[in-house]
Amino acid sequence: MSKLDSIGTHKTRIIAGPDGRVDVQYHATIVASKDTNGRITLNSGGWKTVTTKRRMNQALRQWGTGYYVHQVKGEWLVGVCKGNGVHERVCEYYDGITLQ
Repeated sequence: MSKLDSIGTHKTRIIAGPDGRVDVQYHATIVASKDTNGRITLNSGGWKTVTTKRRMNQALRQWGTGYYVHQVKGEWLVGVCKGNGVHERVCEYYDGITLQ
């Protein structure tokens, strides 16, 4: 079972740009990107796989956002953990979604 509290390494690279941006690349797709203002952009590249979603969630968790991507009946959704086990649906996931 994979760890959820840190970004996995299989076929995955962490790329730190000179402008302070950090990208998580899984295969050839930047699945999560964090800019210097703390905005995070997610992108499946059309590969809505379990591992793509896992890499996004690992990045979101490592970056301390409280957000997570989950799936209900084939549809990807974004939620947020408010603490004390309280979870709230935020919106439907789409490629290029930016979280703050």
